[in-house]
Amino acid sequence: MKQTNIRRQNKLQELRIKMGLSQYKIAEILKIPRTTYANWEQGICTPRLNMALKLAKLFDVKVEDLF
Repeated sequence: MKQTNIRRQNKLQELRIKMGLSQYKIAEILKIPRTTYANWEQGICTPRLNMALKLAKLFDVKVEDLF
């Protein structure tokens, strides 16, 4: 289970950095608290489907590529 969290963390962080965006900017775009996005990036929790779809659109990837 921990491997999945590490992979998810690395993927979200990798995509965000690749786009040159901060956690604050991503949170602002998604209209969520920065801490919520940070928790997703750290693998503490997982975004719900509606947010996963928004993340996929933002990062221009398939939802399954986020995880």
